[in-house]
Amino acid sequence: MQLWDISQRTRHKALGTLDGSSTEYQTLAFSPDGTLIAAQTEKGTVQLWQVAPDTRLKPAGTITTKRGKATALAFGPHGSTLLVGDGSGSLTTWDVSHPGRPRLKGTAALHSDAIRGLAVHPSGTLAATAGADGRIRLLDIGDLNHPLKVAALSSGDLYPLATLGFSPDGRLLAAASDLGTRLWTVDRKAILQRLCAESPRITRNQWSQYLPDRPYDPPCA
Repeated sequence: MQLWDISQRTRHKALGTLDGSSTEYQTLAFSPDGTLIAAQTEKGTVQLWQVAPDTRLKPAGTITTKRGKATALAFGPHGSTLLVGDGSGSLTTWDVSHPGRPRLKGTAALHSDAIRGLAVHPSGTLAATAGADGRIRLLDIGDLNHPLKVAALSSGDLYPLATLGFSPDGRLLAAASDLGTRLWTVDRKAILQRLCAESPRITRNQWSQYLPDRPYDPPCA
């Protein structure tokens, strides 16, 4: 795999080769500032590469997952965090602010098969995974030490080889597969407003029946 400078349309320049890299699914990722590349290797590890203008690629560090080979990669919006999906269906979060010494932060078991799609929300607090089991999961990664599954966007074998991406404004999540592309709304405020609009209000009598020890404070009030 080669890296090219395409800043000049008619004069593309080769900057170097990502030796030993694989090109399956979402296994290559640029940091938001473009100074770091994460690439899956043929051995299943993750190789970090430093990128600088008019300078050849430089290996910066290596990440090895314990539960399975790396199968999907995505940087957080600030470039200091890398998410790695692996062949066991687990997600790991890494601090790569010092690429030569990547530090494991947290782990979450999400799928029964390899993670093939991975995306991070522009806010850096949400992530989405797509597994070879056909399921798509939404995660809270506000605490990188404890990634937490918050929603299952699909069940069954609907999206076995999906790739994922959030819209720049963070309101939509797209999943693309052989069946086409599907969009989900992931704007929390919009979701809560819709749920409130579609749900009947909890009365004082209902509150007293099910939550007698708590003061009356219904959601959507």
